[in-house]
Amino acid sequence: MTSFRPPRIATPPAAAPAFVIGCISLVSWALPFPFTSFALSASAPLWHRLVFHFVSGNIFHALACVWCLALLVFYYRVPVRHLLAAYAIACLCPLALTGGRPVVGLSALCFALIGLTTVRVIRKRLWLGYAFAIACLGFVLPSIAAAVHLYALVTGLVLGYFLKFLHSFFNFRH
Repeated sequence: MTSFRPPRIATPPAAAPAFVIGCISLVSWALPFPFTSFALSASAPLWHRLVFHFVSGNIFHALACVWCLALLVFYYRVPVRHLLAAYAIACLCPLALTGGRPVVGLSALCFALIGLTTVRVIRKRLWLGYAFAIACLGFVLPSIAAAVHLYALVTGLVLGYFLKFLHSFFNFRH
């Protein structure tokens, strides 16, 4: 049986950057330019890697990603360095995983953050089961870049456990 954990009152440090990212992502879907003008693709310039997270193809995708980001930041109190690491993972996505079509959205950053947060979750099997199921759902739906989601999730997972190993190695005391 799990015990009740009272909510924390203090705002997590990553709340301000997450709020800005969420606002940009929600506003971007309504702007009068096609989302492909900022999309990650093989023919896109290099700066598209830095901005494709902040543009969404539709409002449902934008809302789902902002909701996921808010839950991770406020419930698991994700530090700013993990938010930056997730952004770096999403920016370094191999172009071969895009499937030759333009990719936009905050979901790669969210999946990388889910992977990084896994080390702090108590019920890891259930957590990863849902995460991998949602990531693999993209292989069934045609307009979702599932390979990008899986890349971000697995890379975030590996980085999270590597950082946990480094933390335990350097903080070991007799």
